[in-house]
Amino acid sequence: MMSAVYRKATNLAKRKGGSHGQIVNLFAADSQLIFDGMVNIVPGLVAPIQLLGAVVFLGFYVSYYCLIVVAVFVISLPLTVFLGNNIASFRRKIQAMADIRLKLTTEFVQGIRIVKYYAWEESFIRTILESRSDEMVYVRKLALTRSLIVFMVNNTSTLSLAFVLLFYGIFGPGLSVADAFTIIAIMNVTRQPFAMASVAYVLFTYNKASMDRVGDFLGYPEKEH
Repeated sequence: MMSAVYRKATNLAKRKGGSHGQIVNLFAADSQLIFDGMVNIVPGLVAPIQLLGAVVFLGFYVSYYCLIVVAVFVISLPLTVFLGNNIASFRRKIQAMADIRLKLTTEFVQGIRIVKYYAWEESFIRTILESRSDEMVYVRKLALTRSLIVFMVNNTSTLSLAFVLLFYGIFGPGLSVADAFTIIAIMNVTRQPFAMASVAYVLFTYNKASMDRVGDFLGYPEKEH
């Protein structure tokens, strides 16, 4: 990914491609985010199979009450999709603002002689700080949304276990201590598929913004040889 961005950057037509800030951001952030995300997205593809196996195994102990686990997962899915789409939107805005901030910083450093000569330091610094402040608004929103997803991922399995024990204890034929510990062990197995499936989708939406940015950049016209 980085090599493709590098080859494109060295062959861009003048005034037809991205700014210096965008190119630096593609190298420093987007390419690395895509690489890190793919490592965790692939295991998420097999998470539903693992979850299905655990639910079937749970059915041997609690009968059709095992479907409560599926119901909780299905109910939590729209919330995961909603939060994941918000993360992708926030990520696009953050990267766009980061491009502007890096462009301003690069221009400030490259033109430091003229900036010092005309005493433009305060004006440049104020502009850069204002750009950073606008970026931080969405950084905070992104952090809040990610914390909500982490909370949901970490507690979905626990909520499923609570509902299974509650309904089976009330309406079921009874639950022995040995079976209760077995059910808890099986539900602990479902914790990882729950987390992997949710995290995989969130990372996909999170990195889709970076993939779109890299794709748009690679589509810029190149200089004629």
